[in-house]
Amino acid sequence: WRHRQADCNGYRSVSISTTPGLCVGLVAEGLGFPRGVVSLSETEVLVADMGSWSAGRGRLLLLSLPGDGAPASIRVLATRLDRPHGLARGPDGRIWLGEATRISEVRISGEAAQLRPVMTGAPGDGRHPLIGLTVIGDGRLAFSTGSSTDDCANGVRDGVCAEATGAQARGTVRVFMPGPTVVRWTDLVPHATGLRNSAALVFDPVSSVLWGGENGMDMASPTLPPDELNRIEPGQNYGWPGCFGMAVPAPGFTRAQCRGTAMPARNLPAHSAPLGMALIEGGVAGSGRALAITLHGHAANGHRIRLVPINRTGELAGQSRDIVFGWEARRGVRPRGAPVGVAPAPDGGLFVTEDRNGTLLLVSVRGPQAARSE
Repeated sequence: WRHRQADCNGYRSVSISTTPGLCVGLVAEGLGFPRGVVSLSETEVLVADMGSWSAGRGRLLLLSLPGDGAPASIRVLATRLDRPHGLARGPDGRIWLGEATRISEVRISGEAAQLRPVMTGAPGDGRHPLIGLTVIGDGRLAFSTGSSTDDCANGVRDGVCAEATGAQARGTVRVFMPGPTVVRWTDLVPHATGLRNSAALVFDPVSSVLWGGENGMDMASPTLPPDELNRIEPGQNYGWPGCFGMAVPAPGFTRAQCRGTAMPARNLPAHSAPLGMALIEGGVAGSGRALAITLHGHAANGHRIRLVPINRTGELAGQSRDIVFGWEARRGVRPRGAPVGVAPAPDGGLFVTEDRNGTLLLVSVRGPQAARSE
């Protein structure tokens, strides 16, 4: 990174393009393969390090932030985790971690964390083994189970994808209330189906809308299929693998098979790969409310952070806009970025994990003395 010392609200400003008035500060490096992130306080941030795509190499990290430009201190709370990705904190302060095959409550005690499983037996295999999750206002957990294939190749009979249907369907969001007894994935019926990989989830407690960002199929076209921003509603089928976008038939399917499928609230750029989403009000969102979505994809529309304005009734309230963009590699300036996890920061900013280079960044409103980041 090319950076200046402590000129982004107490952190080293890095050279990434932003909208006017914002800056990006480098909070921590050397985090491995960081994915989920939650802010615990003004000085502590929890990060899930997936480790790799192999099981048993993940970690849970607690970062203490000095806030004066000095590097964050990193404490390892748990090791040998199975591809941890989803990390969420409920309004009651309880913390939840999604590994590839289970969800656990995280209890931090001293120098370590104890994980109490509340859901086990998730598939954890195929093309999309990771669990994204969020906490609904009444304490229930909503989590994603991605499809095992890209487009249900060799699994479609009479227009029906076997892995997308039935009680054990993949490509779903499920919802359950965690309790003292561990529940099995096989006992949880899908809440919503036809979602190839809806890893980005967030619940809006004001409008009671569950939002999901879905990764579309890997078609050769640079513009199709669009990724999607969906309102996740119970009993709805969002089309995968037969339909995408505004009920457009996928190759090999007909328009009749798309009739009745739920359409997205907004199409997102093709192959942009939404992997994280947070709700923010004020701060980097300006005077309103917005969904902040990390677009992880390697295609031209990826490696950026997009804001989608929403109102208090759960409706879209304006055009989407990128607040961090142009995150391509430039020799001597910055490595290419791949943002994943995103969480509101105490100052109205956004904590963002970036797994290509193992960093935690803070996107914030620029202080009065800060220089331009690029």
